Amino acid sequence: MKRAEDKERFASTPVPQDVPEPTPLFTGWFSMAKSAVGDEGVYPQQYHRQALDGGVTIEAIAMSGNDMMRIAIERLKTEDVAEFVMGIDMSRAEGQGFIEFPDFLAVIWFVEGEFYTGVLNYQLTSAVEEGEEPAFRDVLWDNNYWSNSLREYPVADMQDALTPS
Repeated sequence: MKRAEDKERFASTPVPQDVPEPTPLFTGWFSMAKSAVGDEGVYPQQYHRQALDGGVTIEAIAMSGNDMMRIAIERLKTEDVAEFVMGIDMSRAEGQGFIEFPDFLAVIWFVEGEFYTGVLNYQLTSAVEEGEEPAFRDVLWDNNYWSNSLREYPVADMQDALTPS
């Protein structure tokens, strides 16, 4: 019952976000995530981050979304991160706000000290006619359900990981 209550609360509670223009790191992540779309989803999942000294690390994570989130949290505990972006491959379910296709990415972007959360709708390559490009939309930053859900976990743990002890 608790999860159903969360879904209803998450779907009806707006998360105001003043999302900045895409950075080079975000644009690179978007391009690599798009190129990773296949017949069964975005694989491997992309996690890109930039250190305070400007160095960039790109990880293509061939694990579940939960494992990917745990890895990201661990990296944030041990590295000085100025910016990161990741997309967690998900499947649509009822009550999650506008999701255009059966599969989407739950996106977390940390830049300029702020977290931004949204969804990126995309099509599997197997869902389009031969010779056609699968759809890969811009991130929608106004999906209440996923913005609230991601902020509960893993963003809360990511914020803790970024806070010096």
